[in-house]
Amino acid sequence: MKTIIHNLKSVLWKCDMTTVEFAVATYSILSGLWFLNPLANTFRLANANVYEYIGQLMAEPVWGALLLGVGCVSMTVVFSEHLAIKKIVSMAGVFFWVWVSVMFASAFVWSWLFLNSVFLVIIYVWIHLRVARRSRVREQVKDEVREITRPSP
Repeated sequence: MKTIIHNLKSVLWKCDMTTVEFAVATYSILSGLWFLNPLANTFRLANANVYEYIGQLMAEPVWGALLLGVGCVSMTVVFSEHLAIKKIVSMAGVFFWVWVSVMFASAFVWSWLFLNSVFLVIIYVWIHLRVARRSRVREQVKDEVREITRPSP
């Protein structure tokens, strides 16, 4: 059991986060484009209570624009080294997907869409924690460099 936990921690804290960020941003962009596609008309054709409920909150193109916006903003920071911006965007992703999860749960908690959105909340929290950790490490290194390079009195 300890080996499994150790391996899981290793995967979660040492994997390539650029790939994870890229995948999540791509997912949001593709979802947004899908909802904006007039041929798809998912809310009407899916015949699911979940889509009917969220369709009453906002029209399908509005959902598409929101998802596309979240995806595009996320994609712009994927390859950025500005950790402060990455932290803000990842936290915005957490709040957005929590909100979407609540919308899906209020429609039908046992839907696959609810599970999917909760998974995205977890991914964005993970991204945020990893970025915050990198930010702390970077600040510690800067402090150590300042200490080393400070002139002696």
